[in-house]
Amino acid sequence: MTFEFLFLIFIMCLMLSMLHSNMKTLMLLMLLELVVLSSLVFMLNLTFVSNENMTFYFLVFLTVAACEAALGLSVMVTMIRMSGSDYFNFMVSYCKNYVN
Repeated sequence: MTFEFLFLIFIMCLMLSMLHSNMKTLMLLMLLELVVLSSLVFMLNLTFVSNENMTFYFLVFLTVAACEAALGLSVMVTMIRMSGSDYFNFMVSYCKNYVN
């Protein structure tokens, strides 16, 4: 098995886990970022291995990945503001009770 085939299996497993998961939004966004970063590593590997100049495609993909991360963060912040379930106050009070 080649590296490319194993990598595609890895990406497919990540995508299937995103589709069939009952996770919170933050975990899904982190899994999506893992898919994007692993695709970025795969593209970087192809850039170094291939004889063609793929630097332009790598930079375009990197730009799209940065935009995707910013949109994911803004969606997460909007959902937290609208639903109010950020659990931050719970974590702070838990830490205060644990220390005292």
